[in-house]
Amino acid sequence: MTDEATRRAQMVESVNETIVQTGFTGLTMDKIARIMGVSRAKLYQYFSSKDAVVNAVVDRYFVFMDRQQLPTSTAPAEFVDAFPDVFLQLVTLVASSSAVFRADLTRMMPDRAQEFSARYTAWMNNIRDFITRGQAAGAFNASVIPELFCIQTEATVAAMMNNDRLIQYRLDVRSVLPDYLNMMIAQVVVPTWQDKVDSTHYQENVNVLTAKYRQTLARM
Repeated sequence: MTDEATRRAQMVESVNETIVQTGFTGLTMDKIARIMGVSRAKLYQYFSSKDAVVNAVVDRYFVFMDRQQLPTSTAPAEFVDAFPDVFLQLVTLVASSSAVFRADLTRMMPDRAQEFSARYTAWMNNIRDFITRGQAAGAFNASVIPELFCIQTEATVAAMMNNDRLIQYRLDVRSVLPDYLNMMIAQVVVPTWQDKVDSTHYQENVNVLTAKYRQTLARM
């Protein structure tokens, strides 16, 4: 039987997906209850207000950011092994913290928006440093500019979340994320280390993210 903490987390996740697509300015407690699949009375057992729901969503992002794990050694094999998962974490964060969500957060909860921005920036700086250290270890191509890598990923993921753009370029939703990951492995990892990337290690995460990605696009 689902415990209360798990049920609450599921409710937050369900409304988080809607907020990614449309923001939360127009959400009411009635709409939130419908999205979560619970009665209004049940919703109030978990959240006292709309602000409490939004704060729970923001906290969910912070928990995700706090779980970021990057190699601490200088061994190139560790950077190569970590790259797919680190990249998928980056895609997850960028895709789920959409522009419309961040704009609504800035308007309605400026203090939380500022905290979110600071944590997001710190997280991206860690990614930049990960690329830099991977280059120093001889695992990543020296031609990759870490700052541009981050900017490129933000821009590309935003475009991938636009269903019209996918249709325009005749991209298959089922393969767009795996293909993008393979392209980035070829771009970032040095050729002599690319055959060391173990796809079985990260394939489950790719499958989960692809399923979520398809589900999100289907609602747009």
